[in-house]
Amino acid sequence: MSLSNKEEQTYFLRKFRQEFAKSSLVEATASVAFQASSFAILMAISYFVILTSPAVGWALYPIFLYFLGTRYRALVNVIHECVHNSFTEKKENNLFFGELLSIICFMKFARYKANHVTHHIYTGDAEKDLGFSNIGFYELDIPLARPVVKRHFYRLLTVQMFKDYLGYVIYDSAAPMGWRIARVVWLTGVAAACIYSGPAGVITFLILAYLLAARLIALPVIGYVSDILDHGGMLGHDMDLDKSRNYVVKNRLIAEAFFPRNDCYHLIHHLFPTVPAKWMPTAHALLLKDSAEYREMTHSFADWMKIALRPKSPLAS
Repeated sequence: MSLSNKEEQTYFLRKFRQEFAKSSLVEATASVAFQASSFAILMAISYFVILTSPAVGWALYPIFLYFLGTRYRALVNVIHECVHNSFTEKKENNLFFGELLSIICFMKFARYKANHVTHHIYTGDAEKDLGFSNIGFYELDIPLARPVVKRHFYRLLTVQMFKDYLGYVIYDSAAPMGWRIARVVWLTGVAAACIYSGPAGVITFLILAYLLAARLIALPVIGYVSDILDHGGMLGHDMDLDKSRNYVVKNRLIAEAFFPRNDCYHLIHHLFPTVPAKWMPTAHALLLKDSAEYREMTHSFADWMKIALRPKSPLAS
C-alpha cells in the first residue's frame, strides 16, 4: 500500500481507530504521575550526591539536568497529545490535562494548540507553519550532512536558539478563569516556598537548580534537538510523507530515557495525528507489515546518524 494515497491513509486511520484505544482517566493520571515521580526521583538523587560529594555531584549535575529536561519533554508530549484529543478518552479530560500541565511547564495551552494546528496543515511553510520559528535560519530545510550538523551544534553551544525555543510563559490571559486562578496559585506557591526557605534554603535551591533550570535550560535544548531529529533536512521536500521522520531506538529503556513517550515516531504522528503515543510502536509494526512504501523508508536512529555524518549532502554542488 502507498501512504501517499489519501484513500490508503484513510484505511490505516480507520484500522488504528478500531484497534488503538485512548487511555482511561486512571491510565492518563498514572502516566502523568509516573513522569512527575521520575522527575522527583532524579532530583532527589542528584541533590543527595551533591550533599555527599560536592565535586562529583556538580560534575554530574548537567547530566541530571538533561534528563530532568526529558521529563519536562514527556509532560510537553502529553500536552501535545491533549491538543489532538488523543491522550485520554474524553475531550474535557484532554482539556484538563492540557491546561494543568501547561501551568507546570510554563506554557499557554490555547496558543500552543493554535500554532500546532498550522504545523500539521502547513508543515515546513516558512510563513504559515507557526509551530516553527525561522525555519531558514535553523536550516531545517537543508538535507542533513556533517557541515549542517556542525552548525546545529554551534547554535546549541552559542545558545543562539534560546530566543526562539525558550517559550517561557508566566501568565495566560486567554485561559479560562479557573485556570488563570490555578496558575496564580501555582506561581504564588512556588514563590512562597522560596521566601519561606530563604535565599540559601533547601527548597529554594531545589526550585532554582532543578525545577526552573530544567525548564529554562534543558527543555529548550531538547526542543531544538527534537526539531532537528523530527524534521531536520526534510522540510524542503514537496511531499508531506517526506517532511518528517521516525528515528526508532529499539532498546525501550534508552528510548524512554532520551525520547520519552515514544517521541521517536514523528513520521507516524504526522501521518496519523490522532494515534495515541502509547500505540506508536504497534502502529509502526503494522505499517512495516502492510505498507511496502513505509517499509522501504529509513526508520532507525543509527541509520539517520550515519546519513547526518556524511561529509556533504548528496544535493550539494
